[in-house]
Amino acid sequence: MAGDGVASTRERILDATLDVVAVEGLRGMSLEAVAAKAGVSRQTVYRHFGSRAQLIQQVVLREERRLVDYALVRTAGHATLRASLQAGLEACLTEARKHPLIKPLLETEPGELLPYLLGPRQPVLGAAIEGVVEVVAQLVPGLSEADRTVATDAGVRLAISHVISPSSEPDSTVAAQLADLVVTWVEARMAADA
Repeated sequence: MAGDGVASTRERILDATLDVVAVEGLRGMSLEAVAAKAGVSRQTVYRHFGSRAQLIQQVVLREERRLVDYALVRTAGHATLRASLQAGLEACLTEARKHPLIKPLLETEPGELLPYLLGPRQPVLGAAIEGVVEVVAQLVPGLSEADRTVATDAGVRLAISHVISPSSEPDSTVAAQLADLVVTWVEARMAADA
């Protein structure tokens, strides 16, 4: 029971952080505002997250996982890697553009968000790659683990770059182009290994 209360408090704080950042931006976000919005003390926020930077990282990671999970659900049920990747990439691009954390920060404070997306420890990048590697492994079982990682890493980095700096093309077109790039590389590797 106590564990549920801790998880519930953590989620309330993360939800409050998302709400505060959506209005105030990352630079304007204060732990006092988050605590007030969550209905907890500032000390409670510190006890659960340790620092402002850790709180921001955790809310970014949570929202990224939600976005990746949403995109991965869209990859299911497709017979080919190209169709699967295209569906997942389009879902990711479309959702990211309207996300309550990503959209306002990219419009007003892109420099504040970028370290969380592509910083030295790259938590967002790592979590996204992990999920997509499984999709590639299921649809192209003959591809080596190293090649799956290379293909996935390239695709995820390209998708993140299109989230950060959107194309003038529709999301469906961009997703098709990115999927085609990855699949063309995968097919070339499979042919070379045959």
